[in-house]
Amino acid sequence: MLPTEPAGQHHLHLRMAEIITPQGGLITAVEISAPRPRDQSLAIVLDLSDSCGSLRRVIDSCPALVASLPAAWPLWIYRLSGIACLDEVRGYRVADLCEKRVWLTSFVEMRNHAEAGSVGGSFIRPVMEAVDKRRMAQGIDSVVMLVLTDGELLDSSPVHVPQELKVIGIAPPDAAKWGNWSRVLPGKPLHGMTDRALDAAFQNESSPFFGWCKIE
Repeated sequence: MLPTEPAGQHHLHLRMAEIITPQGGLITAVEISAPRPRDQSLAIVLDLSDSCGSLRRVIDSCPALVASLPAAWPLWIYRLSGIACLDEVRGYRVADLCEKRVWLTSFVEMRNHAEAGSVGGSFIRPVMEAVDKRRMAQGIDSVVMLVLTDGELLDSSPVHVPQELKVIGIAPPDAAKWGNWSRVLPGKPLHGMTDRALDAAFQNESSPFFGWCKIE
């Protein structure tokens, strides 16, 4: 039996052995395995404040943008300044967004959500705390928090981001408030829709599979 070797960025493990068959032949048995990935979730946060322009183009790009994430990840939906989840714990998955079984525009167009967002402004601290609290309650290891905004965050001071949350901002083409984002979330990226670094931001989030398989 050959020793286990890591292979590639997902730490796959490979074991090989040569086996003599009853007929005197020789075959090589190969076993490939990977450790179980962490439990992760995707939280999408919508900017429904009066100051934010249309998010339609950003929203329309989301299914393709998150298509590289594991389809089984839980999908949570929030708005800036809000602590209540808009998805009402319906058990959405990333696959529901990618396969268009859930439409983000429907949350933007709901009158109660729009009115609450209009009055509540664009504070990120409340929703970040709500997402982290939900993460802990559901035993999730980490959350990718995708914020769709023009960048005009109103928090008065920099907001601490728990290490279990990965915050990624996406702004529409006409956004002009990027300085506010940098002030509130220093070091956290706010990407334009055509930013090439945006695709890289979603890489290496989870192993594509785990467990073992045997190839003979």
